[in-house]
Amino acid sequence: SAILGRVQGVKGFHDILDYPNARTIDGLLLFRFQGNLVFFNVDYFRECLFEAIAASKTPIEWVVLDASPINVLDATAVQKLDEIRNELAPRGIVLVTTQARHNLRRFFEPEWVRKREELWGSSIYPTLKSAIHVFHQYKNAKGGLPPPD
Repeated sequence: SAILGRVQGVKGFHDILDYPNARTIDGLLLFRFQGNLVFFNVDYFRECLFEAIAASKTPIEWVVLDASPINVLDATAVQKLDEIRNELAPRGIVLVTTQARHNLRRFFEPEWVRKREELWGSSIYPTLKSAIHVFHQYKNAKGGLPPPD
């Protein structure tokens, strides 16, 4: 797994362990899990995520899951993501997903996918930048964040 940040002069978002000078955004955790999410590793995913939240220097308000490396997702993982979302909500932490591959839908019945999309609704973003933009809007509405750079 990786916590992502921006590096001046380098395009994209990068693992802060690879780039110690990478900048993160207070209150926002950009989290990438480097693998599929299935029954045998979803608890490990949860453990990594909660360790990243606990290690943050500032309180986390949003977790953005970069799902781009995920090629396989099973029903157990979907259930666990719901549980994680429900665990984080009372702590004031919102879980959103970005860059999920459209082919992940093939593992599930189309009607079930439609209902999941309705349930997750506004918490699915096409890119990390779009999720960050919405986070900035959220923070600006609360009066707590300067405009994005």
